[in-house]
Amino acid sequence: MSTRAWRNLAITLVVLLALLVAADRVGVVVAERVAGNTIKSSQDLPTRPDVDVAGFPFLTQFATGKYDKVTVTAHNVPIARTKLILSRVRVVLRKLTLSRDFSSVFAKTATATALIGFDNLSQALGATVGYDSSGRVKITKSITIAGTSVTGTLRTRPQLVDGALGFADTTVNNAGALGQAVIDALDNVVHLTIPLGGIPFKIRVQSLRVDATGVVIALIGHDVSYTN
Repeated sequence: MSTRAWRNLAITLVVLLALLVAADRVGVVVAERVAGNTIKSSQDLPTRPDVDVAGFPFLTQFATGKYDKVTVTAHNVPIARTKLILSRVRVVLRKLTLSRDFSSVFAKTATATALIGFDNLSQALGATVGYDSSGRVKITKSITIAGTSVTGTLRTRPQLVDGALGFADTTVNNAGALGQAVIDALDNVVHLTIPLGGIPFKIRVQSLRVDATGVVIALIGHDVSYTN
């Protein structure tokens, strides 16, 4: 074969490879969008989540319906039966089976992290919540007594209590200088638990911690399925 023929063959192969890669990338974008619609509908999410299908090439996974890893990221997700809204939920699904039209998703395992931002936690508690230090938060609340606004502050540690968000190790700043009505108002904020069982994606809470971004929740699930 002549040098020119080899060159033409090489060019043809490069063009074919580029077309295959382009088709693969277009396929994964379409699949991620459709899978996002399925998850939005099945989990009653306010908006379509971002979906990332890992692995290359995509088309070989599509041909078998088997996928190693899919990551789903949703924002502003309400927790059922509470006033809490999750700023972000990121779910990593592994060992998946997806129907050809992506109307059903099945995963052997799911691991997730969810974030309750301090703004959302403040709205749910009716007080101003911010990060303190060492896994604790600072909660400030103002009440009006005889026409005078009085502000009190406490520090407390969010914790998991029987699958709910609760608080422990609470201290009130300058408790002796505050009236009983202010102390009672502060106590009412933390003497409650907020159920976390209404988080979507069929995953359950394992633990929670606090950092400068808010309350970070770790969750897990097994044999989860989402069907449109």
